[in-house]
Amino acid sequence: MDNSGIIIDNSVEPRRVPAGHGWTWIADAFRMFFKHWWQWLLLCAVMLVILFGLLLIPFVGMLTPIVAPMLIAGIAWAAHESRSQERAPALPDLFIGLKEKTRTLISVGLLYMLGSFVVMAVLALLGRLMVSPEEIQAIHAAQTGKGPVPELDTSGIVFVALFVVGMLFMNSIYFFAPQLVILRNLKAVEAMRISYLAFWRNWLPLTVAGIILLLMAIVASLPMMLGLILLLPVTILFNYTCYADVFGDHPQH
Repeated sequence: MDNSGIIIDNSVEPRRVPAGHGWTWIADAFRMFFKHWWQWLLLCAVMLVILFGLLLIPFVGMLTPIVAPMLIAGIAWAAHESRSQERAPALPDLFIGLKEKTRTLISVGLLYMLGSFVVMAVLALLGRLMVSPEEIQAIHAAQTGKGPVPELDTSGIVFVALFVVGMLFMNSIYFFAPQLVILRNLKAVEAMRISYLAFWRNWLPLTVAGIILLLMAIVASLPMMLGLILLLPVTILFNYTCYADVFGDHPQH
């Protein structure tokens, strides 16, 4: 999935960065967090409370993928304003998506929902053809931590590989999309297309960052998970710092 030969508008051309930038993004996120730590704790806590609160409400939880892009865009806006204007992030920044680019951000959420539904429907169909009901139950048990990792035959391994590819595809079209909408004034489809290009041009530093964050999460969860109070907002800010490096942080209003 190397898209280095595809050229787009130079104003939003994603650049390829070295693998070591995966750590740089995390370090930048830590620096941003500690500069205004309590404000970021507040914004990220409110964001998580809203998202998890929606999930707990029957039927209303279906709106979570639509609300999430607006809140992710709000974090990106707050981070950009904090860095460019040298000011502390403020709670109203989190809700900029309710005033600016609202329709486009909702469209990103709807397209992500539709795409996820299609991917899951295709995977469900393939699963019936390639994997036995017993293997599906074993895979589900392993995912939820209720059973060991099952031994799969060739068709089962292929199915798991297709599942991973499907999830990576959905993540790639969404990863940078809210930031591109709020900071670069792109339409939903274009933002998701460019997000896809940026993700796969930088799959190596993203993999490095993912491994580091996973190791940090394991360590942070040891002392009664208290370390996650610090790591969660840093992980949320990481979503902005890698965007800023890959695209350059110059918003267009």
